[in-house]
Amino acid sequence: MIYHQAKDPTAYQTIFYRQIGLKKQEEETGNSWRDDEGGYIYTFGTMDTIQMGIGEYTVPVDFLSEFQYDTEYLHAGIIYEGITYSLVDNHMKEFATPSAFLAMEQAAGGINCWKKGQHFKGVEISVELGYLRETLLPFLGLSAEALDFLKKNVRYLHLPEELQDLIFRAEQLLRKQEMTESLLKSLAAEFVSQLVRPEIRSVFANGEAMLTGKIKVGKKEIRMKKEDFQKIMQVH
Repeated sequence: MIYHQAKDPTAYQTIFYRQIGLKKQEEETGNSWRDDEGGYIYTFGTMDTIQMGIGEYTVPVDFLSEFQYDTEYLHAGIIYEGITYSLVDNHMKEFATPSAFLAMEQAAGGINCWKKGQHFKGVEISVELGYLRETLLPFLGLSAEALDFLKKNVRYLHLPEELQDLIFRAEQLLRKQEMTESLLKSLAAEFVSQLVRPEIRSVFANGEAMLTGKIKVGKKEIRMKKEDFQKIMQVH
């Protein structure tokens, strides 16, 4: 199995893109990597502030990527296809599966794994924690502790409709390559503003988003389990 090391987020991304066979494209805006088979990753923004991205690709070979740096991000998105793995105690453990998700991720190094033939498709939003606390939260008139109700390194899988709508909006702007610096910041600010609303905050604070979620069919409200959401995302 091929093994790589990275000592900063930009190096990690570059190693990953090249390992899955993508080549950097010259774009007027954003950061675009593609291959001849139609695989691609397109991102806008930077990993030290805000970055949003979309992608669809197939992993060509088994490989491991180790990151040797601290990471702290508010991370959200929708995985339509694919399962990511981390190496824990010499065993591969599922890290992310098809679903909507949100996490306050903090890690001091780690190893991620990919298997040949895996197909991935999704959209992601990342806000670096230092930028979030020092710039974005003050911009919104919020304290640095405003998001402390989110448990660190817990992957919440059932996002309220308001948050999913913002992810879909970001996805469409990225697909059309119409994202701008102003839209990037405004979408991130709106996402955080929605997240701290009492009715949405309570979903995460009481653990409901980790276990079950609700959807409305007409006037009827149906409670769904994690497995139900994953099946819906796979069908989508």
